Amino acid sequence: MGLSSVASSTFGFIKRHRIKIAIAVGGATCLYVYYSLRQKYLTITRALEEERESGANRLQDGFTASLKHAHELLRKMLPEVREVVFKLADSDSLVRELQTTPVWEHKKDLWERLKVVSFVRPIASVYAICLLELVLVTKFNLVGRYMSSEKSMSELPSGFLTKQTQHKFVELARVSLFGSCMEVLVRVIQQAVVEVVGPMQLDSRLTCADLVMAVINIRKKVESTSKAALREILVESCFSPAANDGRDEELENLTTLLQEEADILDNDDAATVLGVILDRAFESFEKLLLANVLDQVPIPKALPKISNLSITVLGSDSPVVSAVEKEALVAQFGVVVYVSGAAGG
Repeated sequence: MGLSSVASSTFGFIKRHRIKIAIAVGGATCLYVYYSLRQKYLTITRALEEERESGANRLQDGFTASLKHAHELLRKMLPEVREVVFKLADSDSLVRELQTTPVWEHKKDLWERLKVVSFVRPIASVYAICLLELVLVTKFNLVGRYMSSEKSMSELPSGFLTKQTQHKFVELARVSLFGSCMEVLVRVIQQAVVEVVGPMQLDSRLTCADLVMAVINIRKKVESTSKAALREILVESCFSPAANDGRDEELENLTTLLQEEADILDNDDAATVLGVILDRAFESFEKLLLANVLDQVPIPKALPKISNLSITVLGSDSPVVSAVEKEALVAQFGVVVYVSGAAGG
């Protein structure tokens, strides 16, 4: 058979089966395109998944680090909290005055004042720890969110989060909470203590149940009659006069951070978290109270032990701080701040 007849035969075959051949070629082309697109899709999906995992890991590392830094700073600040609380609730000077006052009528007045201050000191210490915990967790996670979010950073002026701005933003917790905010806190607690402990007679004996109930009632009065005061302290802690020290640009950036922090803290979610933190802290404090004050002790003998609990509460191995740090809701709140910058609207 010659070449011409082979060509003729092949052409005839193609002509007779052209539709089938076209379908087969089209099908093969579709399969090739589908396979090619499928491979590209899988490649992109794997890349996106890896990016998501990497992003999730970065987020996890970010808010874990923020929480760790907040807790480290809280513990470093405990000696300063102690200094401020001891100054505002000064039972030591009352004790010295008692030792040098011979007249009973004067002594009785001093004992009444000491009775109040001895309760104020440890209870104010517990509240200070809880407020400071919430403020520091908010500050560190807010800074962490801006540091981790490229989108947020691209929308902000260059130099928005300089190390100096970050440092000042965090340090304002020390300036504000240890200033007028702490004075307000101690005043509110003192008023509640006077109402609860004031009627107790100096010659009466306190059972452990009496002590725990007194602490519970003091807390109820602080948080029911002065609930707004605690929220106000949180918000006011964001606006210390010290925030106005600095260059115009730095001041503007700092004000932006402080305003966002205030919005987060002036929020029902923040109030809920604070309530849970206080629950954990007072559970720990009540255990300390029961472990350190004997049952049926006359009030004058119980007062030094009650007052000195503040040393343990604000010590380096504080069980109250440990209880607060372990509360899961604190970490969850930090995550919300870190990821969204707002804890619920």
